[in-house]
Amino acid sequence: MFQWEAAKTATTGKGVFTSHLLAALVAFTVTFLVYSPTLRSGFVWDDAHTIKESLVFDKSNPYSFLFSGGTYYRPAVFLTFYLDRALWGTQPQGFHLSNVLLHSFNALLVYAIWAYLPYCAPGTRTLPSGGLEQSGQGLEPLDRRVEPLGQKFVPRLSTILPPLAASLFFSLHPVNSEAVAWISGRTDVLATFFFLLAFFCILVYEVEKKDAILFCVFVLSLFSMMSKENGASFVILFLCYASSAGWDGKKLVKGIYFVVAAVVVYVLLRIGAGSVPDLFSTSGGKSFFYPGMTRLSVVQSMVYATGYYVGKLLVPTNLNLLPQFTGNPANVLFYLVLLLAAAMLYLKRRRWELFFVAWVAVTLLPSLLIAFSGVAYPVGERYMYLPSVGYAFLLSFALFSNVKVKTASVLSFLLILSFGFCLAGRIGVWQNELALWASAANGNPASATARTNYGVALLMAKDYVKAEKELNAALIIDVDGYVQLSILYDALANVAIVNADSKSTGKENRGIENSQMGQNRLELAEKYLYLSIKTDPNNIDAYNNLGCLYIQKSGRLSGERKKEKEELLLASLRVFNHALSIDPGSLKIKFNMGISYLKLNDTGNAIKTFTSVVEADPGSEEAHRILSEAMNVKKGGY
Repeated sequence: MFQWEAAKTATTGKGVFTSHLLAALVAFTVTFLVYSPTLRSGFVWDDAHTIKESLVFDKSNPYSFLFSGGTYYRPAVFLTFYLDRALWGTQPQGFHLSNVLLHSFNALLVYAIWAYLPYCAPGTRTLPSGGLEQSGQGLEPLDRRVEPLGQKFVPRLSTILPPLAASLFFSLHPVNSEAVAWISGRTDVLATFFFLLAFFCILVYEVEKKDAILFCVFVLSLFSMMSKENGASFVILFLCYASSAGWDGKKLVKGIYFVVAAVVVYVLLRIGAGSVPDLFSTSGGKSFFYPGMTRLSVVQSMVYATGYYVGKLLVPTNLNLLPQFTGNPANVLFYLVLLLAAAMLYLKRRRWELFFVAWVAVTLLPSLLIAFSGVAYPVGERYMYLPSVGYAFLLSFALFSNVKVKTASVLSFLLILSFGFCLAGRIGVWQNELALWASAANGNPASATARTNYGVALLMAKDYVKAEKELNAALIIDVDGYVQLSILYDALANVAIVNADSKSTGKENRGIENSQMGQNRLELAEKYLYLSIKTDPNNIDAYNNLGCLYIQKSGRLSGERKKEKEELLLASLRVFNHALSIDPGSLKIKFNMGISYLKLNDTGNAIKTFTSVVEADPGSEEAHRILSEAMNVKKGGY
């Protein structure tokens, strides 16, 4: 019998099911409304690359997305992005809507799990005050505590408030703003969606005892891993739950069979896709772990990163996209708090509080590996999305099992309000590139990455003076890795190119001087672009800008220097062709290549190139316009 039916038959009416359903819908609606401002936000950070450049679907082989990937293997996320693009094109609002809906459904699932858990968890009983208490006497389902209201029976508020509080603790926690407000953060939201569904199925299996439900666990946990690698922590969390719930040997073996089978299938899919990272590269290539790390550095990174995450769950203030987490003694203190709390709960045999702490620790473990790897920034708010579910459970359980329901309700309400207030500010940060990187740079001025990206955002906003200042400041900081240094050189080149177009030197009648200064700035830009490419030979943006620079330099030459103009345009084509050998699907490279062909009066190749751009992106009005003009061109340059 399904749980909601069990809840209804545990009482004398349908009030229990209806009340829980309405409360769950309240959690869903509140979550959606609070995050609705993100629907006005645009693409930020690497969203544009993820959505506009990398989202290529091979129509000749509809299953190809299952067997392609690099360091990250996340085909489920790719599929949702592709469906969004089919529905919304390249408009960011539709992508944000999907993120907000997924997050709202996750809030609903947190409610359902917390409301259902008492039916499956031995060692818990209800208190007359409406709170919860652990004992060795088994479980009395919360929904059996009812009071008459006219001719109907409805559950007390004390049976609805704990799951509702847990749901809102999770959905409105400020640390989750990054995963939801950032389109590319969907990896964590989607992985958690399947993770929670799989865990809910485990609870249902305890009531139903049907193997078909374990097969659902297999499928859902597999999809969680195919959304993000953190989904693999489901195996360990399942073992923790089975131990807390007292599963017998036969049932435990059966459950292990299905969850381990999901991991095996996932690993085989990754191998088939060639998506197995090089953990310790000895050939000079990029490895997952830092090649020079020591045992001491690993321990230090783990302690500081864990303490940072625990601290932000407990005190979600001063959040930052690129925080400074090492060397902060507070992070060591928070790490010790986690260890002491786990030890005390274990000694007191508070099995469910200990399970919720295990939820936080186990689901955080895969993200802790990033702290000493070279594939991403060591820490990030989005990594706390799944662990924050365990924290929400723990917080709700602690409040409603230790104080009277009225006091717990008031405290929960105040805490939810404070979360919502902080969350509103964080959502605004993700509105656009300028706001995002201004917050990151101001919060961590010692981060070259934050200041570089802030400089790029200022460049896009045409605040060239401030952009140059930020980029030069980043240049004297220890830049985080060769990729970021390459981006910095590319951005400085863009500043020089913009300055080359400046019409005034502050003096009148100095046209020749202006021209010479412009030429000098273009030469400086070229040097920066060569440095960018030398630092990172796979930086497509640097190749694109170098090719465009050659086009710009050719345009500054007079008509008498036709041969020099042609050589520069041919050089731009060589650069673009090399870029396409790195990224064959880059539309911006193809677009600019078409411009070079037009300027060389090679109308045939120009039409061919722009046709490929239009076919890949039918919504590109500029490509359509230039293609139409190219078809009408018979002679002469563009």
